[in-house]
Amino acid sequence: MLTFSTEQVRALAQALSFRLEDEPWMQIRQHHPQQVQVLGAGPLRAFVRLAIKRALGYGLDSQYACSHYLGIGLSLGAFFDRDPQYPWAKDILADQGLDAERKIARLRSLAARYLGTITEPGGSHLHAALRQTQILAANPDFGALSPDREASIADLLRVLYPHKYATLTPEILAAFSAEARHKAAAYGVTDRPTFTLLVILMFLLGSGCDHDPLYPWIRNALGTSSPEPAARGNRLLAASRRYLRQVIDLIGTGV
Repeated sequence: MLTFSTEQVRALAQALSFRLEDEPWMQIRQHHPQQVQVLGAGPLRAFVRLAIKRALGYGLDSQYACSHYLGIGLSLGAFFDRDPQYPWAKDILADQGLDAERKIARLRSLAARYLGTITEPGGSHLHAALRQTQILAANPDFGALSPDREASIADLLRVLYPHKYATLTPEILAAFSAEARHKAAAYGVTDRPTFTLLVILMFLLGSGCDHDPLYPWIRNALGTSSPEPAARGNRLLAASRRYLRQVIDLIGTGV
């Protein structure tokens, strides 16, 4: 999860035209080279393409609407529109009583309020969560944050990112947990460490992170068949460590 400032999103808005891909991608590459270095040129371009396609699917067919949909997706994940962590997004986009202008206005307003709650001040909440996750990922059995090895995954999420965890109502948490279990079953994940890591990635990067073009390393690790499930978990852990190291190094540069 990399945050993009209002100014950065505005730059995307100014760049986006109904060429729909080349111009916003060129703007990202020109003005945010560090983010491109972390996420990768190919994944970012694929994300732009997917975000525009999804925005158009909701009738958000103006330059303004598409650009702000894209900006929200950069912060909440490519599939924020169906993420159980953000039911307000799904409700707004599904509301047939709203035209495109009112949909994007409400979506922007709630997204800004939500991101302000979970990332501020100055992104410090998010940065602390990423550093806590890096500490946790350094321990293969995920026992680093609590002396109680049987602590629930919900307890870990609360410790890792308390400001985001506080936004999860019991209903949201139940829906999120159900999706995590469904994904684990689909990938054949049965061991606790790998399941825990998958849940944490979904929590931080969006519940659709395994299909998000920004994070192809997740699907590459989980989708690779292996006679040893532990090998798949080790690949996911190694890829997560690399990503966290890159993001935290980027934060250290003040970008």
